[in-house]
Amino acid sequence: MTDDIESEEYQPSDGGLIHPPNSSMDDLNENDEPVDVYRICPVEAEMDEDMVVDPHRANYKRMISNPTIWAIAVQEISTLKPNVYVSGSIMNLFLLTEWYRSMEDSYCYFVDLFMTSVSLYPEPEEIQQFRSHSGLFLNPQTRPPQKPVVFIICRHQHYFTVCFDYELNHAWTFGRRIDPPTPGSLQINIGWDEWSGLMYWRRVAALFGWSLSEINPMVTAYDFKQNGTDCGPIAVSTTLYLLHNGPDTYLKAIAGTQSTPAECAHLTRKKLLDSVSTNLFNCHRWWRTLKDTMEWLEEPSQAVLEVISNGGLDQSTDFTVLQVMLARVSDRCPVCAQSSEDSREQLVSDPDDSDGSEGLEPNLPRLPSYLRRLKIMCNARNRALGTLRVPRNRSQAISLPAQRYSPLPMHDSFDDYLQGPTLEDLQNAIQENRLSRGGLRSNWDYFRDYGYRILPDFAVTFNQQDPIHVSEHLLPIGKPEVQDPSSSDEEVIHHLPIDRMGNPRQVLVTDVNVMGMKKMLELAGSKNSSSSIDVFVCGMNPLQRNYICLRPERDASDITTGEIRITLDIDSIIWVTHHLHVLGSLKVNVLPYIRSKPPISKNNHCEVEILWPQSSKDQAEGERSEWFTKSVPISNIPHIHFAQAGDGSGSVNFYVAFPRMMHKNPNTGRSATLIPSPVQMVWFTQVLFPAINATSPQEIQEYCNFTYEEWKWKATVNSQLKPSRTLTLDSTTIKTLVPHMRFLISQSPDHLDMFGSFFFIADARGIKLNTVTVRGRAKDPFVNLRHEIPILDWDFMMRRENGQLLLDLGISYHPYPVDGEPLIGLWKLNSIHASYAKAGMNKPEEFKTCTMPRQGGLQATMESSRRRAVQLPFRSTYNLIFEAFRRPGQEEKFCADSEAYANTAEFQQTCRDFITLYRGAKNKSYGVREEIRGSGYAIMEALRSAWCKVSFPSDSFSFLHASGLYSHFKAAEYLDSDPILWVSSPVYCDFMIRRIEELQCLQVRFFRNPQPNHGIMSSIIVHLLRNVAFAVPAKHPHLTEALSDLSYEAIIQRFGIFFLHDLDPETGELASIAQIDNADVKFRLASSMRRNKRLSKNPSKSHLVQRITEPTAEYPLGEWPTWNELTHCLDKDPTRIIRSWSWNTLRTWDEYASDLFVAFTNSMWLAIHPSRFRNLVQPPTCTTLEEAMRSWSVSYAVETLLSVKFLSNSHRLTKNKKQSWDFSDLLDVFFPEVNALPSNAVWTPFSQAHGYLHMYSDYEASLSAEQFQSLQRNLAELLSHAQCLPNSTKASDSSRGRLWTGSHGTLDMRTNTKSYKLKGIGSAKQTTRKVTRINLPKTQITTLLDEAQGISARASRTRQKKQSRSARSRNKRNPPQVRHAACEGN
Repeated sequence: MTDDIESEEYQPSDGGLIHPPNSSMDDLNENDEPVDVYRICPVEAEMDEDMVVDPHRANYKRMISNPTIWAIAVQEISTLKPNVYVSGSIMNLFLLTEWYRSMEDSYCYFVDLFMTSVSLYPEPEEIQQFRSHSGLFLNPQTRPPQKPVVFIICRHQHYFTVCFDYELNHAWTFGRRIDPPTPGSLQINIGWDEWSGLMYWRRVAALFGWSLSEINPMVTAYDFKQNGTDCGPIAVSTTLYLLHNGPDTYLKAIAGTQSTPAECAHLTRKKLLDSVSTNLFNCHRWWRTLKDTMEWLEEPSQAVLEVISNGGLDQSTDFTVLQVMLARVSDRCPVCAQSSEDSREQLVSDPDDSDGSEGLEPNLPRLPSYLRRLKIMCNARNRALGTLRVPRNRSQAISLPAQRYSPLPMHDSFDDYLQGPTLEDLQNAIQENRLSRGGLRSNWDYFRDYGYRILPDFAVTFNQQDPIHVSEHLLPIGKPEVQDPSSSDEEVIHHLPIDRMGNPRQVLVTDVNVMGMKKMLELAGSKNSSSSIDVFVCGMNPLQRNYICLRPERDASDITTGEIRITLDIDSIIWVTHHLHVLGSLKVNVLPYIRSKPPISKNNHCEVEILWPQSSKDQAEGERSEWFTKSVPISNIPHIHFAQAGDGSGSVNFYVAFPRMMHKNPNTGRSATLIPSPVQMVWFTQVLFPAINATSPQEIQEYCNFTYEEWKWKATVNSQLKPSRTLTLDSTTIKTLVPHMRFLISQSPDHLDMFGSFFFIADARGIKLNTVTVRGRAKDPFVNLRHEIPILDWDFMMRRENGQLLLDLGISYHPYPVDGEPLIGLWKLNSIHASYAKAGMNKPEEFKTCTMPRQGGLQATMESSRRRAVQLPFRSTYNLIFEAFRRPGQEEKFCADSEAYANTAEFQQTCRDFITLYRGAKNKSYGVREEIRGSGYAIMEALRSAWCKVSFPSDSFSFLHASGLYSHFKAAEYLDSDPILWVSSPVYCDFMIRRIEELQCLQVRFFRNPQPNHGIMSSIIVHLLRNVAFAVPAKHPHLTEALSDLSYEAIIQRFGIFFLHDLDPETGELASIAQIDNADVKFRLASSMRRNKRLSKNPSKSHLVQRITEPTAEYPLGEWPTWNELTHCLDKDPTRIIRSWSWNTLRTWDEYASDLFVAFTNSMWLAIHPSRFRNLVQPPTCTTLEEAMRSWSVSYAVETLLSVKFLSNSHRLTKNKKQSWDFSDLLDVFFPEVNALPSNAVWTPFSQAHGYLHMYSDYEASLSAEQFQSLQRNLAELLSHAQCLPNSTKASDSSRGRLWTGSHGTLDMRTNTKSYKLKGIGSAKQTTRKVTRINLPKTQITTLLDEAQGISARASRTRQKKQSRSARSRNKRNPPQVRHAACEGN
């Protein structure tokens, strides 16, 4: 035993023990005194009361508040690192907490490590110390019944667990040897004397006062193989197991095994760490409460107090690093994975299921069968060994030759391919995350290394360096599959789907009027008239009473190709790279990214190839043969900001992405890409800051060598933390910084592995105005781009071995007609649909203009195999009128449905804003735009042909062909294909304005006379309003269902815009939809209305109700009196504004809450001086809850008290006043936590034996957590039903608090707004009074006196003005005037 423990193989790295690390407990002499951590000392009265209510809790507080226990544990928190000897103080703190928590239900008694630090027979003082703090000797005259006793012993720097059963005369030891000759076997009566077992047997019996048998106990030892550093956590978990299950269960669990049934040491270390962090504030609070009345062995160190003042261990960098290290070690530990209680999916990896061609030979081209079964491997492939791929052959798509992917050279050192989690680990982690939905897990359980890696060509998404057939795919002209009905006015509607009764019906051609926007405006008449509503909402001709079919083509303006100007620009840049290379300085971010969304929150159509983990079968071979990747959007990868170059619109943001952390949020099912602040803090403190300090020049260390806390302090201005803080580093430092960051991660894989495989994303958005080809600039936008952003090495970025560069080419068409008429361009959807089809795009997403089916925009991605060859992955087409309403970052395109449902001021203002924008656009021209995303080389080739592609007229073909330039400059026909509809800006904007005005008018009308389906109708109207300027699909189910009932798509296609044909504009009836709002509609709209009403800053301006200011019987001061009127009424006649008190006999209350509230009422009234009662009556004594509630009514207070002042309350009425109280929130005032009360608080008498706070504390101790929370809710509700309550204040460290307040013998009482006879507080009434002057102004009197003396009024005013000036101003010398030569000559 001794040889095993003291061998060189086992050398603890830390001596954080209760006793010196190199001494045995038996080395103490008999005269040596043991460590006295339970110093017997006086106990204050509050602890005596706790002893009566809950003696176990009182003992726990008294023991655990000793800094020797908790403060030492905080100081030695570093011993919880993996492979480090754990401090006994941390173990003792954890086990004491668990013992007192499960004392009544435990199978064994527990003796803490301090009492077992020596084996000598205890002194009487030691016995008294143990019994006074153990919680087992509540009655000093009785001894606890015999049960097994479990404790931990430290011998020769090794912890093991001991269990004594005096009833059976049996002793067990668990894990005494770290390397036993026969692991897992039970040894009888071996090694008893080596650790002074008999002395411990007598010592523990003496502590409990038990008699011993004359026969020595039988000793059973169970030993198992240990690593030498985890003996402490193993002993802790074994002790916990014995406390909760007993030794018999333990022996059954170990039968036939060679290991302990307790949990893995890594999990125990995590529990120990959480225990220290959780107990820190409670221990400190109890220590502060008891430190003045008890003599302590020592006080907390200054370092521990600083940790508490800084927010606890959670805010400590060391604590965060410990969490990361333990989480990473636990992830890799197979024992931790096996001990998890969550069920996991198991991989089927039977080698017999795969044939010989699918074995583990190097570089498998296809998924073997044992991987093909896995859902997570769906769509995975080895693209380096892919075959020739031909793009999908569609009807109109351009034909392309077959092409194979050309991989980059492979480097084994590029990433860690042979180590890390496997596919089995990935599946287990996914299952754990899914099963933990709604549970409590740390950030490190989610943001960890899942086994993903990257290859040298991870950023390359295209087959070759050079694209093919770019010019053919740039704005090709296709043939529309469906003929445009607008080409023939007679080819219009022939039938409607249903009538009002839901029956099919036929509509003849003569029943439809085809007209343009201008004709509809003329037909409608004045706004908000019945005819205008019929035309723009119902789609009915008010004269002929037939249907309207809108054809915007009738408003087309004639404009030639020469009157259209084309501009080219590059709108955005995306560069994904592993090698960060710049030509200038970067401003590196040194603080975490704290936002509600990640930097790239939406799919920007940029993907990278991520290598999936290898299977355990492949990893066991020692070499990797599974190189299967998947394309992943960069928006799905966790990332944060890294640096920035430049400012304003021409700036470039650099982000750093961590693919190893990829996972889905278990609650939302979406990719979790917003990295928590604690995880970022590890990145900054362990990777970025050390790398900056190591690579930056020595001359600038004064500017960059700061810790995280110092950077955070430097970023704080006026107590406000700025959202970002940067450090400028030159390009040379950046070049060496990134490799050093990778080196630091490789040196600390235990807690930094999740940051491995990181790469960079350079992103510049909205730079079209910096690169557009306008006067004074080059005709090539790429030349302008190089000039505007010189910090980027464009030649370096172009090469595919350095990453993937994507550029957005913008082509804009601007009208410049000869007559100067402002025009608005609208894309013809038929034409651009055909162009998209010929380019081989996937099904595009449509954005209809004001629900018009043939005008709007499109966007789509190119078919995957085609885009890898052509290198044009994305295309977007839209109208530039959209720029008038575009607000980047604005999620809601219009106001919410609930605002329209309640007809709020926000709804009215939103309508006015859109109308104002359209009015401002009437005198402006707006063109159309195409945006095409492609690789750097594809965009360069597209630029060479873009000008002629979009602008050369048809008569240039013959010249180009004859001159031999046709092969290089193919004359464009795009504009000749007539893809754009040009309409007059005044006509278009007036049409949209009228559409908004009529829909707004109907919504206001329906609000005043709502139907049972007012919620559904409001959603329909807001949907139409929202789609005037935007194209937003329906989101809520009730709106989708209603539009389906109205045949939304069919109406649009047949009538050119969406109309509500069957709507009755006067009543709001619409037969085709549901006639009653269901619960979902009411929840989404009605509840939002109430919430918005409460949050309104000035309810008096609300449009929800009609104001009634005149007094009525129900509202004596009117529905909306002013604040001064309310205050005056409460002062003079409070019963006028307060409702009569009544008791609800049908409501039943909790018995505990009722008794406590009655006691509270009696105690509060008892605290008033008898002279304050009217007619010298005695303070009220209530026996029932009804009597107690009545005593808090205004009428009772007026009758009982001699003088009382009722304070006005603004809660839920207005937010402009400071006097605002929610009576339910006063629970903390009247029912404070007894243990937190200062000794001089005015509430202290109520916490004595017969006070109501004493009852409250008793309930807290005796009731379960759920029952006590229910009690608090009932008390809060009772307080909310009181009409008035004392104007009390709670006690604090700086205030004793107040029971009753007042002045000159008048008591102040707060009033409850629920009892007011009003709806809200109105604004003060503005009164204007004409001022009647009596005296003339002084200047006029002086002027009249001067006129009486013959002085003119003008001279008098001049003299008065001069006299009003200062002496210095009056005496100032005027310089002589300069006379010009010309003047002298004249």
